[in-house]
Amino acid sequence: MGSEEAQVSAEPAIAKPHVQAPKEQQAPVVEVAAEPVSVAPQKLAADKPTSRFNQQDTAEVAVVEPQVIKPKGKAKAEIDSSLLEMELSPSSWPLMFAALPIEGMLRNLVANTCLMQIQGDNLLFHSDAGHMRLFGDNHQQKFKQILNETLSAQYQIQVIEGPWQYETPAQRIQRLQAERQQQAVNSIENDPNVQALRQAFAAQVIMDSITPVDA
Repeated sequence: MGSEEAQVSAEPAIAKPHVQAPKEQQAPVVEVAAEPVSVAPQKLAADKPTSRFNQQDTAEVAVVEPQVIKPKGKAKAEIDSSLLEMELSPSSWPLMFAALPIEGMLRNLVANTCLMQIQGDNLLFHSDAGHMRLFGDNHQQKFKQILNETLSAQYQIQVIEGPWQYETPAQRIQRLQAERQQQAVNSIENDPNVQALRQAFAAQVIMDSITPVDA
């Protein structure tokens, strides 16, 4: 009964402002005191860049962003169907190849062919020795089928080992990649922010880290 009386008597005590107020104030005091402890390191870190050493550190971090150009969500370029409307020739072959629905190993083999001769509906392609070893009759038949269905033609195709006198589709792809890479390097080299960082902090750009956006 003594404990029950204590509980009953405690309820009126809550209504007294002089009894509960100090208890309610003490708990927030502990919490408020904890907050400045976590904030204090942030204030100290903000004061550090005033030194010369920390300014250099900040510059090194800032230069990281222009050093690397990474593609944001690589989206494959849509195939230009107008390429298939071109007249087939040794010079247009690398362009038209990009629009052909060839996949897998066959695409790699055909990409390394050079259109050497056109006589009516007869097409003669040259391939290098390495790819020619894998370019069997079944591959040539599949190549002819896809080319004729895509161009609505009746070509007879022959692929033999021989020298390349014109650009192959694979060589064109490599050339375009090299050109885009050089454009990306030039863009970084000529960027005013990069030049300012170099002059102010002797910052250096890691050339190997530069990648074209559409790579």
